[in-house]
Amino acid sequence: MDYWCSEEYREKNLDYKNRRAAMEDPPHHQGNLNLKGFGERWASHNKAPEPNLFVAYALAHKGSFRSATPYDENDTLPAYTSKTAYDRMDKFKRKAKEMRGPEYDVTLEPLDHEVVMISGGGRKHGKEATGGGMFPRSSRRTLPEYKARSGISTSSICQRSTPAMVAMES
Repeated sequence: MDYWCSEEYREKNLDYKNRRAAMEDPPHHQGNLNLKGFGERWASHNKAPEPNLFVAYALAHKGSFRSATPYDENDTLPAYTSKTAYDRMDKFKRKAKEMRGPEYDVTLEPLDHEVVMISGGGRKHGKEATGGGMFPRSSRRTLPEYKARSGISTSSICQRSTPAMVAMES
C-alpha cells in the first residue's frame, strides 16, 4: 500500500500514462483476454473454427470479437486499426516464407517462436514482440540464442516496429 502512495510509483504511473497517450492507434481489441481466449470467443460468436494464434492476433487488431471480420491474407492496412500490428504481421509472413519455404501457410501452421523472434527483432527482456506469453517456456529461446544456433547475421534480423517508425515509413 505504501508503494502505491510513493513518489516513485506516481512518477512511473505518469510515465506509463504519457506513453499510452502518445500511442497513435489502439494496441488491440481483445480486452483482458489473451490471444487464445480472444480466438475462442471470436470462433464461438461467429460459429467458425478456432483460429491459430497468428489469425487471432490479426483479428484482435481488426475489432472486437463481435465485429472483427474473418482474416483474409489479401487484407490491406485499412482493414486493421493498428499500423504497427499490420507491419508486424507483414514482416512475420515474409520472414516465415523465407525461413520455412513458400508453401508455409501462417493461417494453418502453429505460431513459430523462432520466426516471431527473428521477424520482430526480439525485445530487451527476451520476450517476443507478438503473441507474448503464448509459447511454452520450454520452447522459448532469446533472439541471441536463435542467432547463434542458426548462424544468422544481424543484418537478416528484422528491426522491431514501433508506432513512430511505421508513421515515418508511411
